[in-house]
Amino acid sequence: MALEYSEDAFEMAKQNKDINLMVLLAWSLCLAYLPTGLYRKIIDLVPDVVDLLEKTGKVSELFSMPMPPYTVLCSYWGVSMGFCGDFDEGKILLEKALRNASEANSLFALGLAELLSGQFFATRGNWEASLGHFQNSIKYFDETQWTWVAAIARIFLGYACSMLGDPETGRKHAGKGIEIQRNSGVEIHLAVANYLAGLIHMELQDLKNARSFTQEALRLSEKNNEKATQGRAWISLGRILGQEEPPQTHKAEECIEKGMEILQDLKATALYSPGYLYLGELYLNAGETEKATKNLEKAENMFKEMRMGYWLDKTQEVEKGL
Repeated sequence: MALEYSEDAFEMAKQNKDINLMVLLAWSLCLAYLPTGLYRKIIDLVPDVVDLLEKTGKVSELFSMPMPPYTVLCSYWGVSMGFCGDFDEGKILLEKALRNASEANSLFALGLAELLSGQFFATRGNWEASLGHFQNSIKYFDETQWTWVAAIARIFLGYACSMLGDPETGRKHAGKGIEIQRNSGVEIHLAVANYLAGLIHMELQDLKNARSFTQEALRLSEKNNEKATQGRAWISLGRILGQEEPPQTHKAEECIEKGMEILQDLKATALYSPGYLYLGELYLNAGETEKATKNLEKAENMFKEMRMGYWLDKTQEVEKGL
């Protein structure tokens, strides 16, 4: 109800060309949309506000906010474009955000833009770039003493370290970040934190803890309506079940497909496309070559279209086993 009220108020502000109210409502709506996975709503909402800020020369104004709204809105818009598979446009928007934050000399804005840029590159599989952005984000948030947000960046840093071949360092970063976040009393983003910890423990071949973290991510994401994290966690749980001894192939298939369905409903193309790769791996290990081929071909085509090189390489490596 409150969200619908804010959306109606935004449309009224837009009709009245009330830039101050548009900025305020767009910011608050993006804060609500991003955790719930409503990326398409961000993509539909933000361009009008960003365009208005650019045309009126108000990209550096604070509008009584702690950081320039232009930076915030471009950051949310850019990372949402990445989640939905448009990495070219997303990269341009995030570069705008970082440039604006730097020109405004706002550490808060720089921390946020770096954090979302890191998530953008991690989604694409560009781990080196994501690592650098997460390190920068931690530095800026530590300087501003925005500790609980720095903790989120630290957990993502652990994930990037893990995917770059150092899961033990990744585990340490993530563990520290989760501890800080739990002590902060801020529950939002804890689902993401547990989801990432599960991925890190998968890289450590620690399926027991991977499953525990992933199930906690599911519990929290369902409780707090964090749909995108819920979808990704179901996919992760499916991967874990498929790797356990003995593998629970049918349950794994159901979990992966359930997660993909949630993310498809959100139109988060870059987030659900790895599901086809994981289904292909699952079917290949189960000796179901025809199903494996179908899903791996689907994954390959999607990764080519979105130019997700890391994921394309992983898919083609699995296809060698056909």
